[in-house]
Amino acid sequence: KMVIKANGNVGINNTSPAKKLEISSPTSGDGILLTGDGTGGGMSTGSYRSIGFSYTDTDTSYGSEMKFEIPDSANHGGQISFWTDEITTGNSVRAMTISRSQNVGIGTASPGQLLHLNSGSTVTTTDANNMLLLTRNNHSYILFSCPDEKDSGIHFHNTTDNSFVGRIAYSHEAAGDK
Repeated sequence: KMVIKANGNVGINNTSPAKKLEISSPTSGDGILLTGDGTGGGMSTGSYRSIGFSYTDTDTSYGSEMKFEIPDSANHGGQISFWTDEITTGNSVRAMTISRSQNVGIGTASPGQLLHLNSGSTVTTTDANNMLLLTRNNHSYILFSCPDEKDSGIHFHNTTDNSFVGRIAYSHEAAGDK
């Protein structure tokens, strides 16, 4: 069942939609499905379907967008990317990617590790032992911040016997860092 209210709200299986579009279903797994090319064929490499959000009614660009992409149609599986307007130019830029291998990239279209944070570098690595990859075309740091009388650092853990086996730590003393 579908209803279009006098205020323009549309309800699918919902006779009193409070938002512009409301879809109701008691069935788990129901939702919205964007499919192939409409002819029974699949989507081609490089194509995508998207959901966009615009800031104004007259702005033809999206304020943000979520894309469902097909990076390689020969191999099943797509990826999801999130796009935002670049703050100084207003151009649409890729902010985050979840690849079909479940790697997450911020600032990259092709995350090479479980979590890949990139700021302008083209250098990548696919060492399977790395879970975190930080790349940048300038100085690169990790910031640990905490108040006086507290420590910052990295712990090393052994999953075999569930024990901590080492750490790199810095202690922030009350009288200032020494």
